[in-house]
Amino acid sequence: MNHLLTSPHTKVHYNPVLDQVILYFRYVIDIGCGGSYKTKLFTREFHTIGVDYKVNVANSRKAHPEITFYEMDLDHGNCQVEIPIEILLQSVVVSADVIEHIRDPKYCYIPLMKYLSQFVHAIVITTPDREGEGK
Repeated sequence: MNHLLTSPHTKVHYNPVLDQVILYFRYVIDIGCGGSYKTKLFTREFHTIGVDYKVNVANSRKAHPEITFYEMDLDHGNCQVEIPIEILLQSVVVSADVIEHIRDPKYCYIPLMKYLSQFVHAIVITTPDREGEGK
């Protein structure tokens, strides 16, 4: 099965990583989910969890009631997310096009990823292809 990641702001990309790990997890946790455009792509096959700051979570809850959300400010807030360990053990974390928006990733983002890495099957972090823009 080919898994494609798309959003209104990105090109369509085949994601071979998902094809490799899809059999081993039941949950997708999207750190920095924003408006949940990418998170929604996983809802047909997985239980989905979005994590972002309060305003994005409030808007996303209204638009995507099928997704579970947790509030976390990756810039200033508490770096703990209260997702049960039983869920983390059945999860893969996706953080697509987020890290470049965080003021100081060492403050919260990196410690959060280190914590999650103790439990989840995989962490997939992407950044935009700035060199390919406009071509």
